[in-house]
Amino acid sequence: MAKRKTLVAPSSEDLSRLEAALREAGVGIPGEVSVLGAGATARSALTAVVGLGASTVTVYARRPERAGDLVALGARLGVAVAVEAWRRAAEGLR
Repeated sequence: MAKRKTLVAPSSEDLSRLEAALREAGVGIPGEVSVLGAGATARSALTAVVGLGASTVTVYARRPERAGDLVALGARLGVAVAVEAWRRAAEGLR
């Protein structure tokens, strides 16, 4: 029997805190955003930045093959999510 993977949505508390922290820091969300990592916090970050107006997100992950959940989440949220290898983050964040 194959294991079934369940996507866990970020909690509203996580989202509220992330959005509040970004706003408090005076971060304006441009159309294009980078997210470092592909774990649970990245799901919350993706949802938060889309909620603040991001239209394109690039995820930099140590294991890009494991970032499919974020691509699927992006599709559900109506935003394009590209996945790049972690080693490319420095050039992508310029």
